[in-house]
Amino acid sequence: MLRTFTEYLIIFWINVEDVENAAIGTKDSTTSMMQALQAIFTINDSEPTSILKTIQAAGEYDRIVEGIFENYLTARVDSRLLIACETTTWLRLYDIVSSWTQRTQNYSLYSLLPLCIARCHSLLASRQQLKVKFPMQAQEMSRRRAELESAVAAVRAARVDVSRRALRLDLLPLLPYVLSPTLRSANIQLCSETERKSLRACAGAMCDFGLQYSQQRTPEGLYAFLLEPDVYKVAFFGSEERLRPPPAVRQAIAREQQLEIIRRNENMMNRMCSKNSSSEAKQKTDKQTITKDVKTELPNHLQRLQPKVIEKPTRVSVSFIYTN
Repeated sequence: MLRTFTEYLIIFWINVEDVENAAIGTKDSTTSMMQALQAIFTINDSEPTSILKTIQAAGEYDRIVEGIFENYLTARVDSRLLIACETTTWLRLYDIVSSWTQRTQNYSLYSLLPLCIARCHSLLASRQQLKVKFPMQAQEMSRRRAELESAVAAVRAARVDVSRRALRLDLLPLLPYVLSPTLRSANIQLCSETERKSLRACAGAMCDFGLQYSQQRTPEGLYAFLLEPDVYKVAFFGSEERLRPPPAVRQAIAREQQLEIIRRNENMMNRMCSKNSSSEAKQKTDKQTITKDVKTELPNHLQRLQPKVIEKPTRVSVSFIYTN
């Protein structure tokens, strides 16, 4: 019995090396995303093979790849950009595997993702400490894209007959030129007839496409007339301020648009009233004809006896006075 117990202890004898090599407790040893990024761009002489464990402990593979994409040009760069080209190749492989995994829900190649990131570490790591930026460009571009899509959808909602492609390529690039009339003065009374026509055309275009100038508070604490939705951001890429009218002209455009809305509402009310009056007159005439037909088509037991009107023949008066 004692011999059996001794053999049992010898079999399950554990030393310090076995404890260090055991994978127990690695689930709780988490690493932040910034620590993983810093480790990717830095060479660790004490543990050169620990980068894979660091990446797996961080877990946010997509955010780590975004951080590599935003910082790889400030890391090791050769004159022929071979390192940068190979880095983008591994990032492209990561995108292919990640998109395939999400599309098919097949996680057989999911373990390849940290290996792609570890390969980027072997290309970009250096002994010099690199100041890593937090990845924000992807979120910023996603937010800006959603803003532009909402602006296009708001403009298209007012013009149902225009397709989205035609709106993006044909109408919106030229619309800011219509919305920027050239006025010598913000006072409409001092403008010429041509300037007034251009101002009315601008107000009519804004009414047609569902645009308006609303007074909002700027980050500087001032109130200004801002265009909603802002089609300048869709028409121009980064240079939307070049055709924006000055604040005084924006105020004049907003006032003219309000007058244009009032004129259109009055015209619509007049058309509706004329349609209603014509429809009422038509209904009245139809009702009269219907009642007339009903009166003539009454059954016998509902009709009233009326005395028959006898027409007396006209008699010619005869004169009996004889004249010689």
